[in-house]
Amino acid sequence: TVDSYVEGRGYKLILEDGTSKIVRPTDVSAANPDKLSAPDNCNLIHISEATILENLKLRYADKEIYTLTASILVAVNPFEELPIYGTDKMEPYSGKPLGSAPPHVYSMAEEAYKSFVRSKGTSQSLVVSGESGAGKTETNKHLMRYLAWRSRSESVGNDLSQAILDVNPLLESFGNAKTVRNNNSSRFGKFVKIAFSERGGVLGAIAKQYLLEKSRVPFQSEGERNFHVFYQVVKANVGELGLSDGSKAFHYLNQSGVYESPGWDDTRALEDMKRAFASIHLDDAKQLEVFKIIAGLLHLGNIKFQGEDAAEFAPGCESARDKMSALLGLPDVAKSLVTRTMTTRGETLTLNLTPEQAVRARDALAKAIYAKLFDAIVDYVNSAIRGSASPEGGFIGLLDVYGFESFYTNTFEQLCINFANEKLQQFFLKFVFKSEEDLYTN
Repeated sequence: TVDSYVEGRGYKLILEDGTSKIVRPTDVSAANPDKLSAPDNCNLIHISEATILENLKLRYADKEIYTLTASILVAVNPFEELPIYGTDKMEPYSGKPLGSAPPHVYSMAEEAYKSFVRSKGTSQSLVVSGESGAGKTETNKHLMRYLAWRSRSESVGNDLSQAILDVNPLLESFGNAKTVRNNNSSRFGKFVKIAFSERGGVLGAIAKQYLLEKSRVPFQSEGERNFHVFYQVVKANVGELGLSDGSKAFHYLNQSGVYESPGWDDTRALEDMKRAFASIHLDDAKQLEVFKIIAGLLHLGNIKFQGEDAAEFAPGCESARDKMSALLGLPDVAKSLVTRTMTTRGETLTLNLTPEQAVRARDALAKAIYAKLFDAIVDYVNSAIRGSASPEGGFIGLLDVYGFESFYTNTFEQLCINFANEKLQQFFLKFVFKSEEDLYTN
């Protein structure tokens, strides 16, 4: 509470513990009545950064994690399961205008759906933005589930809407990982365009991915893991893959010392991933081929080099080298790990790599193979969920861009990710302010 005004210094505040503090006048704003909260920040008596944050805090304490700010939904991650999702919770939002029901991610999905149908097919997009660990991936899942549920009232698209939901575990396994701030962090950007008929039935979907964090394959910082799929394949423990020694035996998995991700069950996720494979018509034989590539990359990471000017394979890594070659189907790749070719004036020369260069060549190969595998998985997904969706048709887009992070060691990839997030945030703010300006102008 404000005790007095000190001339030339500012307001003297008495804090809850009885101590006092001098605050500059520019840092003081009017407060709302004690314990007053509102489902929409715009309904507060006094609106400022401080009162908005206080409103979010009060609602969060009451397990109300969603708060509107006009047409923007602010979500505060509870880091626990709340009983506020499911088909029975969707019904109150169907056909209702924004703000007429309690703030919820379903209300935003409903607004996009209604706008699409009302405009007879004008494309809509739902942008979910925030720092790493804010809950963007989970929010996108709930948006997708609501749109799939909403569309089932129409005569088309029932099977497709379920298929779109079924493939999500596959993209999570190959594209998500544990970071310091998030146990299931998306390490790639994803834009899913769900195509609808003018009446609102699902026609199909197209997923686009970008900025896959390839550098995570050969290296993970302290407290982090590689992509989930590596640990899931180790759990599968298929005999011919040579993974019986567990995650700790592989260089590409043991650098951080973290092998489990709290809240993420690798065994259960493995079964979910297998079901997702089946939903995109990849049979057991093709799944095994994918597992072989993952296992081959793990054995590739265990290949070590020695020497001074010319790299040679270190003693003891013959097994890893042979296993890698067999699993990846690359019988002659070993030579390419310790040499490179250079063509000048029509003549091709073979040059030896140093041990340091050989390690970089090994890791570059691992990143390239994983990126190609990920692209192939996305192509398989699109083939299964495309339906009759066309690139020119109307859609509702769901953007899941992975969050801003600052690691102890930041790669060029992370710079690109953070830059993309900043540009997205600028676009978002510009669009919102432009909409408000048009509202008052008209």
